[in-house]
Amino acid sequence: MKLLPLALVVLLSACGETPLAPAPPAPLDLTAPTKLTLDAAIGQGSTAGRSTVTAVALNAVGTKLAGIPVHFATDVGTLSISDGTTAPDGTLVTVLTAASTATVSATTGRITAKTLIASQPIQIIPPPSVPIPNPPPPVVTPPPVVTPPPTVPAFTVTLTAAPAAMVANGATLTFTATIIAPLQPGETVLAYQWDLDGSGTAEFTSTLNSHLSNPYAGHGLVTAKVTVITDLNRQATATLQIVVTN
Repeated sequence: MKLLPLALVVLLSACGETPLAPAPPAPLDLTAPTKLTLDAAIGQGSTAGRSTVTAVALNAVGTKLAGIPVHFATDVGTLSISDGTTAPDGTLVTVLTAASTATVSATTGRITAKTLIASQPIQIIPPPSVPIPNPPPPVVTPPPVVTPPPTVPAFTVTLTAAPAAMVANGATLTFTATIIAPLQPGETVLAYQWDLDGSGTAEFTSTLNSHLSNPYAGHGLVTAKVTVITDLNRQATATLQIVVTN
């Protein structure tokens, strides 16, 4: 048996191998973002110093993706929001407030986008001047009107003695009190207080307008007095000089 050379055997073996097929490409994950874009609308005039920054999350075929978490950052000023997720249209918006140029970045996962925003200087618009109205005149409150109580006219009374204003020692007199000025409507006399011996103290109190004295003693002048008291707590007094003889 004739043996073939080793080199020929190796060559024949190599020529008989079947080549390997290439590996298929990995499928695309269209739910994962592959790119972030940043756009800024710079405020002017009354909105100077404020810029609206919009981040857009895109997949591998350029479709905007919703629900992608995005983190905003700035080196100057402040942002209205720092973290959020993209809306159904694939965007997330924040507002930059800065008085000078700022670098704003948006990051999701390992993807970061940056933009340079040259903010307009913040304009401070003073509020319109409001005229100060003249103060209203002071309110002068008139003093309360005090109505004095109605004046009740006083009533008067007279005192008489019978048979006369002269009496003998040991005799008596009958005194009568007469009201000569009218009482008020409905007013009545409560009492007659009789001081008939001139002592200064009433020795009799009655509801009748006449009264008999005690017997007089001695001689000379005696001042008899009657005080009339009404239910309105009003009083009137009358006196009479009595001559006592021996």
